[in-house]
Amino acid sequence: MVDTLNISLHNCDPQVNNLEITGQGWRWASGKQYKIYYTEYTANNLKIRLYNDKVLRTYGSIAKFLTMSNINTLDRHQTKDAISMLENLISAELKEAVVRRLDFAATLNVTQQVNSYYPFLGNRAYLPRIQTTEDTLEYRNSNRGIIFYDKGKEEKIFNENLMRVECRWMKATLVRLLSKGERGIVTVADILDKNNFSFFIKQWQNEYIEIEKIRKLVFDLTNVQPKDVISILALAGIGSFGGLDKFLEIISASLGISEKHNKFLPRVRDMLYDRYNNDKFTTKQSTIHELDELMEVHAKQCLEINK
Repeated sequence: MVDTLNISLHNCDPQVNNLEITGQGWRWASGKQYKIYYTEYTANNLKIRLYNDKVLRTYGSIAKFLTMSNINTLDRHQTKDAISMLENLISAELKEAVVRRLDFAATLNVTQQVNSYYPFLGNRAYLPRIQTTEDTLEYRNSNRGIIFYDKGKEEKIFNENLMRVECRWMKATLVRLLSKGERGIVTVADILDKNNFSFFIKQWQNEYIEIEKIRKLVFDLTNVQPKDVISILALAGIGSFGGLDKFLEIISASLGISEKHNKFLPRVRDMLYDRYNNDKFTTKQSTIHELDELMEVHAKQCLEINK
């Protein structure tokens, strides 16, 4: 599941003499002169920066660092192997290094073209929906995100439909997810903890589950009552507003901050969700049914491996 694992280690003195310098950072100093404030090294696609104040930072895919490819990501045991490999390379212990970013991801072999699934992935609370390219759909803010993209195109594999489902959690989100407190940190040791790793596997799946799935309206009136026709027409009309969540946002904005807002909106939301998820009025799209199953199977497999 692990792809990117960006870490910081303070007050360290790593041995990097056997690594090639691939870049330097320059900063304007007193006396109108530039001076180097970090030196960058690269090892198997992983960037390692050593700053003048004895801070080490890594950037990039630790899966590529270990296996030279990140089509398949790392389980907990492989992640531990990658950390050990990096520790041996720089002669420094990393278990107390601070995690600045963690990407949990999987590559799913889907039956249809990857971007054909995107129209049926709707909005998600707290994370704006952004389709950045034809092949990439993102739900993100500055601290977290879940991204879908065509891994086959990225890797120039054209005989399979490979969908990447990737959660990106930054430092503040990791601290909150593991309940580390306002001034807490998440370390490499925390990520390698068996229970925490299982938690992140489930969180990866939950980030997907929390996305609104666009359901297909059922217009078969043979099994509905006359009063149900109003519900079907209402759900059809909501589609013209951009989906259920967007419609509720419009209602919320129109009510403003008021006592009526607090009483009216929850009742409307519960009523609409009840009808929207009722199999008498709507049905799950076949593409979403496939994606749900793939996510469920992959999460179960990863949890089993993590035991």
